[in-house]
Amino acid sequence: MTERLYLRDAELRSFEAEVVAVDGNRIELDRTAFYATSGGQPHDTGHLVWATGAASVTDVRTVDGHLLHTVAGPIPT
Repeated sequence: MTERLYLRDAELRSFEAEVVAVDGNRIELDRTAFYATSGGQPHDTGHLVWATGAASVTDVRTVDGHLLHTVAGPIPT
């Protein structure tokens, strides 16, 4: 289960996390500051950055209990 850092600090702008799973252009992290679309409130946007690149986060949703970050561009391998 992804630790939802925004519940403790809604102003958090930077964090470190581990990739738990990758499915196409969707990434699951062990922790996140990105709010997922819920209750009529839109998801957060931003960027995921790793040692060899970066990608824009275009969507964040909870699917079957997993918080998934959809990204545009190449994903970490």
